[in-house]
Amino acid sequence: MASLKQKVEALLFVAGRPVALADLAKFVQSDEAGIKTTLAELERDYQSSERGVQLFQNAGEAQLVSHGETRTVTEPFLKEDIEGNLSRAALETLSIIAYRQPITRPEIDFIRGVNSTIMLRNLLMRGLVDRKRSSKDARMFEYVISFDLLKMLGISKIQDLPEFASLNQSQAMKMLEKNMKVAAAGEADATGEPAKSDISPANKSAVDTEIPTETSPKPESSQPVTIPVKRETNQLEKLE
Repeated sequence: MASLKQKVEALLFVAGRPVALADLAKFVQSDEAGIKTTLAELERDYQSSERGVQLFQNAGEAQLVSHGETRTVTEPFLKEDIEGNLSRAALETLSIIAYRQPITRPEIDFIRGVNSTIMLRNLLMRGLVDRKRSSKDARMFEYVISFDLLKMLGISKIQDLPEFASLNQSQAMKMLEKNMKVAAAGEADATGEPAKSDISPANKSAVDTEIPTETSPKPESSQPVTIPVKRETNQLEKLE
C-alpha cells in the first residue's frame, strides 16, 4: 500500500498546479498537520539529492515545479511546444470547447476518446482558451474560448461561429454527454452490474458519424495553423 508521502507526491504531480493543503488532506484522508509534516519530508528529500523538481509552498497551497537550474532545457522545450503550429489534436480540442463551452476536461476526454491534458495545457499557454471553477463541481475546471481567440477570428461573440446553433444543440453531443455522466456516476443496478450505456446501437452510429473520436494518434494536418502566443512560458506551473 502506498505511504502518505507517496500519495501526496502523486497528487501534486498529477495536479500540475497549486493544491490547497485542505484538498490534499481530504483526498489522502489525513489532517492538515499530517500534510504539513509530509510536505516537510518531501522538501527535505528534494533538497538532499539532485532532483529536477522542487516543492513550493505558499498561502496554504503546495506545488511541484521544475528546478530553477533546469531552465536552460525546460524553457526551449516549452517555447517550441507553444510557438509551433497547432496540431490536428489541438484544433480538435479547441473546436470542442468552442462549440460546447463551458466544458470540463473529463467531458472533452470522453468526446475525443483520449486524454486531453496536454492539448489543454497547450491551448491555455497560447491564450486561446480560459478556465474557471466549475459551477457544478468546485473541484473541477470548465474551459471556454478566450476573448483573444474571438479577436483573432474577427467575431464579437461565440454564436457567430459557423453553424454554431446546430452544432451546439447537436443531439449526438447531448447523448454523449448524458452517457458520460452515467458512466462517471458509476451507478449499479439491482444485480450489482455497472449501469448500461444510454446510447443504443442505432444512436451510436449517428454519434460516430457526427462526432469523430480519436482512438489512435492522428497525423498532423497538412495545413497547420499558426496562432500567436499570448502567454509566457513560465505559466506552465500554474496550469492544470
